[in-house]
Amino acid sequence: MSLTEAKSQFSALVEDAIRGDEITITKHGKPVAKIIKYQKPQLVFGALVGKVPKEWLEIDFDDTSHMAEAWDQWRRNLNEIEL
Repeated sequence: MSLTEAKSQFSALVEDAIRGDEITITKHGKPVAKIIKYQKPQLVFGALVGKVPKEWLEIDFDDTSHMAEAWDQWRRNLNEIEL
């Protein structure tokens, strides 16, 4: 279906998609979009098991000891800026 036709029939196309139809929208004869029924993604627990680098699991995100030096450096840099 052309983009022009789809614009004029959009509400009806959405209803068709809700019923399970898939509508391909074309522009200059080439497919550019598809209207399909929305499906809520399923959460799969454990999907990343074995895919996360081991060193990521060893990071202590509660350790903020490095932040004091980072703030001091930020303050030094701020003081060097001429306003």
